Amino acid sequence: MTALESDITELQEKNSSVRYYTQEDASLESKWESFLTLAYTSELSEIVAGFPNIRSVYVDFSDLDKFDPDLASAVLEDPDRALDAASRIIKKTYPLTFGGLKDELHVRITSLPNDVKIPISHIRTCHLGDLISVEGIIRKSTAVKPYITESVYQCRICGNKIHIIQDDARKYTEPTECPRSEDGCGKAGAKNFKLLYKETAFLDNQKIEIQEAPDSVRSGAQPASIIAYLDDDAVGSVTAGDRVTLNGILRAEHKSQAMTPQCDLYLDVLSVETQQDVYEEIEITDDDIAEIKTISQSPTLYKDLVASVSTTICGYDVEKLALVLQLFGGVPKTLDDGSRVRGDIHILLIGDPGVAKSQMLRYIAKMSPRGIYASGKSSTSAGLCATAVKDDFGEGRWTLEAGALVLADQGNACIDEMDKMRDEDRSSMHEAMESQTISIAKAGITAQLNSRASVLGAANPKFGRFEDTIPFSEQIDMPPALLSRFDLIFVIIDKPDEARDRSTSTHIISTHRRGSARQQRNDLEGVDLQKILNDTETLKPVYDRQIMRKYIAYAKNIFPVLTDKAADLIQDAYMKIRQQGYGNNSSVPITARQLEAYIRLAEASARARLSNIATEEDAQRAISLIEYYLQKIAGQSGTLDIDHIATGITKQKRNTLAVVSEIIHNFESRTFSDDDVLENGLEHGIPAESISNILASMCKLREIRHLGGGIYERLR
Repeated sequence: MTALESDITELQEKNSSVRYYTQEDASLESKWESFLTLAYTSELSEIVAGFPNIRSVYVDFSDLDKFDPDLASAVLEDPDRALDAASRIIKKTYPLTFGGLKDELHVRITSLPNDVKIPISHIRTCHLGDLISVEGIIRKSTAVKPYITESVYQCRICGNKIHIIQDDARKYTEPTECPRSEDGCGKAGAKNFKLLYKETAFLDNQKIEIQEAPDSVRSGAQPASIIAYLDDDAVGSVTAGDRVTLNGILRAEHKSQAMTPQCDLYLDVLSVETQQDVYEEIEITDDDIAEIKTISQSPTLYKDLVASVSTTICGYDVEKLALVLQLFGGVPKTLDDGSRVRGDIHILLIGDPGVAKSQMLRYIAKMSPRGIYASGKSSTSAGLCATAVKDDFGEGRWTLEAGALVLADQGNACIDEMDKMRDEDRSSMHEAMESQTISIAKAGITAQLNSRASVLGAANPKFGRFEDTIPFSEQIDMPPALLSRFDLIFVIIDKPDEARDRSTSTHIISTHRRGSARQQRNDLEGVDLQKILNDTETLKPVYDRQIMRKYIAYAKNIFPVLTDKAADLIQDAYMKIRQQGYGNNSSVPITARQLEAYIRLAEASARARLSNIATEEDAQRAISLIEYYLQKIAGQSGTLDIDHIATGITKQKRNTLAVVSEIIHNFESRTFSDDDVLENGLEHGIPAESISNILASMCKLREIRHLGGGIYERLR
């Protein structure tokens, strides 16, 4: 008998749980030994020095492929056999350290080639047993749980110990009888055996669900997902909302209780690669970079960028410029004390029905390298943010599930119909928009997820349409605490105007004619299709969506700094508006939140030029946008009062409320009529309409209660 044959026989006798040991296994061990000792000596030394805290060696696939292409192919095509051989050779090489281990050491392969990177929706049975790589977002994750790798039972009758290798991580095997071949008594029955927990080998395990990134899914399709399992030192490396690449072996599981031959696929994860750079999933070639740099040098850059956003929508150039800057975003900052300042820009569009708000939101969601569209009317706080749920995924246990804002991390979350959300659902967005985290404390799960997304919201006015006679701020049916977190709020009014209506109707008709002409294959009698296409050429975006996505992704790696002149210009603009509030009875025209919005917009303007310097031109562009929206929202008799947004009650209204409150408290009875208040209010020069609004506000503040029939009760 040769030495090799002797080794094979010895291994088969010692470990019958391993697949039948062949000369191929011996050859694999020899190749692994050569590779690891030559290329990964330092990594092996780290395991020896750091064991048991370090139990894995991470092997870059490109290193393996360069060293031995045949071994690399074996890892892809038969990963179980190839990686078992690698683990055995490490234990053989360092027998004093690892010789007595029951559990295998891990050789984890990273950086798999592109030809084994499979979109989750394209995974098929032909991939079973192969080493594949999938990219996506962690949708759910369970707590870390132990599972048994080798169980040790003791017979209650004779005391014999029975060792069972649990080589199927999804199915547990128990002894049925005490085997006589192992000096047992031969008695059968599950009650005759007890599990010896101290001698049983356990391994940590975590179940996760990875979902295709929404931005990689074709329009109208449902993002596909797959269950994955992490084990041992890989557990706890991801949480809900993380964008990762999972490298693992595709396996199938048939549930014994299922009355169908169908199986469920799952991924047995070898390694996890977390994305290090923003938008790492966007592939940008050298040609793309050259085109991006050419675009950034255009003298009509901002005009062209605006002309690339929702070209089917007529007008709204100021709003579209703001949306473009939102896509680029400001610079997030971590300060010396560890606090973080967001760079993402939040924008709210409030307008009459039919002004294309939803269309703009959907377009931005598609143009953003990471964009998610959601409707506030049909979304809950759990669907928008995150929650702990108890379902079949966690096998009856609580699991963490990410919502839209978490899935849109470092991207754009476009939320339509925000005015139709329930109050408790809207309140859940406060933390997500300002601190850009979402805290979960439920069922013993305490976690904090990232939601570093720019929010683009849309809402309708309180009364369906904006009324000219009522201040705009009083027609926004959203809580002030949420409104104040938006950097820009645009009011879009559909007011009949002959010139604008003619321009809009011409634009819409041209859009439809161009769309129909593009679908025609043959010439039509009486219609010049080519003329229609030529006349409507301006409806084509200047830059297509694909290059815009790459442009934005590339620009995210630019971190502009304000010049001294730009900083002074922003400060002067801020101070000029603040001066309107100097004096005892003056309103607060603007707050520090708007000052930060100036900075974020100026940085975004510089990013759009791929410039590391935010100049005076960038600062002026930001100032113009802020003043444009403030005049519409916070304007009042030629002055600004930001309390329209921040508190919902202006300085003037607060003064009037104080007078009405004093009148009510002077009544002898706690109950009073609105006529009583009206009579006394007119004596103080307060209009009847204002008194009605004040009484409604006091009911909201729970100062009074409406009993019906014009009768109120004072509560305080």
